[in-house]
Formats: sequence, C-alpha cells, structure tokens
Amino acid sequence: MTAENDKSLSSEMLKARNAILIEFGDHSFDQALDEIKNSLATEKDRAKRLALLSAKSWIIRNKVYAMMHEPFVYSLNELENTNIFSGIEDDDSTQLSGLFDDDEDEDEGRRRQWRCPNKSK
Repeated sequence: MTAENDKSLSSEMLKARNAILIEFGDHSFDQALDEIKNSLATEKDRAKRLALLSAKSWIIRNKVYAMMHEPFVYSLNELENTNIFSGIEDDDSTQLSGLFDDDEDEDEGRRRQWRCPNKSK
C-alpha cells in the first residue's frame, strides 16, 4: 500500500515527510493530525507545507487502514506495514532487553553444572 504511494514523492519530500512522521511517532493518529494541523496554520514555507500535507495524507491513509485491519494500533510507530519507524529504538525495549538476553548463557552453564556424570562403575 505505502510503497506505491511513496514512488510518486521525490526523495527529498520522502525524507521531509518521514522526519515529520518520526517526530510524531509516539502520538495517536488524532494527536498527530492535530499537531500537523497546528503546524500548517503557522507554516509559511511551501516545501515544508507540502511535507506536512504529505504526512497528513499518510496518517489519514494509515489511520483508515488500522481501523479496518489492525484495531489495536493506537500510535503511528505501532503500525506494522511501514519501515519508517524501524530505525528508532524504543526506550522501554532497550531498558528491558538486558534483563532477558543473557539468561540463555547462564542457563546453559547451570545445566552443565547439574548434569550427572556418567557412572562407569
């Protein structure tokens, strides 16, 4: 869905639109649309207005898609059909990732320690 629409935008416009979307990634669809509406009311630069309109269009399209196909998606960066937010690290995931990643190595060491040796008697 988004790949076809992205082909019609220049690379500069894609970068500007994606920067706006990343800025509002944690917002709900409605909050992001309100922020963009406020930005459009004050923005004078035509290129920035065009990028804001492109971001607004992207949000509306994906809001409708989420309502139909992904009803439990509430913020922009939760969408699974896009790679715009894939480079952004979640603060929560980085804090919690260290808690569970190292357990496999420790568990293997414990298993080796508790194995019964072969009895050759």
